[in-house]
Amino acid sequence: MRPVVLYGVVRILLFAAALVVFLIVVRNPYVSAVLAAVVAFCIAYIAFAPLRRASAEALAARRRLDGEGDHVASAHGDDEDAEDAAAPPADPR
Repeated sequence: MRPVVLYGVVRILLFAAALVVFLIVVRNPYVSAVLAAVVAFCIAYIAFAPLRRASAEALAARRRLDGEGDHVASAHGDDEDAEDAAAPPADPR
């Protein structure tokens, strides 16, 4: 399994487990959700640091494979080129 997906699944499972525990103990769903989010974040940050690093490296490698540069500009496609060609030239006044 890819590190990005695995890290996401681990964080979701940690949150779900903590939420169940806090719902049983605290019985307030809002407080339980906040506490579960904080606890799951802390556990994932400390205990799963190597997996987090591996997922960050995988994302960086994927970005390098997509090409360097501005990703917003790479979304410019044939449709935008056709619209630019059909537009009248700007008045230089």
